[in-house]
Amino acid sequence: MASTFQRGKVELVFSAMDADGDGILRESDFEALARRWASVRAAGDEERLRSIMHGWWGTLAASSRDPESVAVEDVLTVVDLLSRMPDAVAATAEVMFEAVDEDGDGRISPAEYRRMIEAWNGRSTDTARRVLAP
Repeated sequence: MASTFQRGKVELVFSAMDADGDGILRESDFEALARRWASVRAAGDEERLRSIMHGWWGTLAASSRDPESVAVEDVLTVVDLLSRMPDAVAATAEVMFEAVDEDGDGRISPAEYRRMIEAWNGRSTDTARRVLAP
């Protein structure tokens, strides 16, 4: 079962991905995120980003009560299963890190982080504030 901290993080990411704000994720939300993210990245990343998003859409849809729409509770169900799929989690983390690390220096700069968060949110976002875990 997800901790309060995990639930808060999932809800934050979920709302950023929910392009139309209806409280449900659909494949089109994953497409919209991939387009937003690709729009702030160098040409050539589009297919890799689409592949990442579609992979997670497939995982979430397969675990959802309705394979056409995913609620936050469905995402939390998958979060509970992540410990059983370490290879998929590690591969996704690596590819997403590479996608955020625009200059390939092995580090995420504040500017790279801000562009990624703004792509996820679809709007200007102040990422300079520090948020501490409980």
